[in-house]
Amino acid sequence: MKYLVLILLVATVLSFSCSESFVNGGYGGSEITNGKVIAFNGKPASGIDVTAYPLTYIPGKSDTLEKKTAVTDRKGNFTIDIDSGLYNLFIIDSLSGSGKLIRDVGPKTDLNTIYLDTLGSISGTLNFDRQWSNHYVVVYSTGTPFLQSILSQGNTSTFVFDGVPTGEYRLSIARLDGIAGCPPGKECNVRPGKNSNNQEIIRVESGKDAFSNILINVDSLDSF
Repeated sequence: MKYLVLILLVATVLSFSCSESFVNGGYGGSEITNGKVIAFNGKPASGIDVTAYPLTYIPGKSDTLEKKTAVTDRKGNFTIDIDSGLYNLFIIDSLSGSGKLIRDVGPKTDLNTIYLDTLGSISGTLNFDRQWSNHYVVVYSTGTPFLQSILSQGNTSTFVFDGVPTGEYRLSIARLDGIAGCPPGKECNVRPGKNSNNQEIIRVESGKDAFSNILINVDSLDSF
């Protein structure tokens, strides 16, 4: 009888421990973050996508399972389950052309009420330091969904990102392996741990286009 009682006690403790782990997001240490989205007209924005990207997320390269997505309900509320770490939260309403970027969101961050702004855009010209035609390069921003591949034409190429929320973005430029070749005798890869200068920080204002001329050192392009 003593052994039976002991077994029942152990089973009860284990059951309580498992239940508590599940409620607190025990699967991968995830936590619940809540918010409420308000549209231009002051009414709740329903059916809007809310996506959390890890700060280290590289579009087109990172596992898409790393990003977490939710949809606002008819009252504009949303609940998003994110793992430990920090995220950039993108709220995009494509129909109204509005959205919001909230940086450095972590588990249990109190988002309160979120008011949408008019979406802007990022455009620019890549100015290569020599003639460099018919090579594919990518322009992207880590921790965001923004990625575009372009074909170099002579010593310049252009790019555009539409539907960009207000905020500051770091653009990176890299070459595509197997497509963009290196000139004979040249090393195009930047060695691990060495920073490339092919980056640009750009600020997007509500409803405006942020344009930038970016000088590209071809020999120092990272491999994407």
